Amino acid sequence: MTILLTTEDGVKPLGDAEADGAAATVAVIPGDDIALHRLTLVETETRARLAEARMRATDLSAQPIEDLHVAVGPSDSEGASWVGLIAHDRMAGHLSHLKAAGAEPAHVVPAALLLAPAEGAPSMARFGDRVLLRTTDLAGLVEPSLASALTGSS
Repeated sequence: MTILLTTEDGVKPLGDAEADGAAATVAVIPGDDIALHRLTLVETETRARLAEARMRATDLSAQPIEDLHVAVGPSDSEGASWVGLIAHDRMAGHLSHLKAAGAEPAHVVPAALLLAPAEGAPSMARFGDRVLLRTTDLAGLVEPSLASALTGSS
């Protein structure tokens, strides 16, 4: 698998790419323009899960659902999935940025979801002047002061 990190400065590989050229390419984006929600979805089939997530997104977004790209992650051990909402034009911008760098990823993942799931304490990492944050029910890229307010830690 090849993992590519997108930043304002360009697209950079994270770690060493596997020698197998057929392996999937995964792009990691900062995620400051993505709303992540951890939802328990009733449906089990891929298309039905996406349809359910889109229906639920109408209540979670300040934008019309027609203007949003909706992505659904796999179910975790508790049956919940991360659902990402991003404006179509913002997603198109990320894909254009990747394409300009010669990458056409099979998957695009918000960076906060790469942090280990928190058990009792938040997982945090610096990303430029922001903080990647992940708790059991919250994930995102936030300003340091907001991370402190959300987690009670610095």
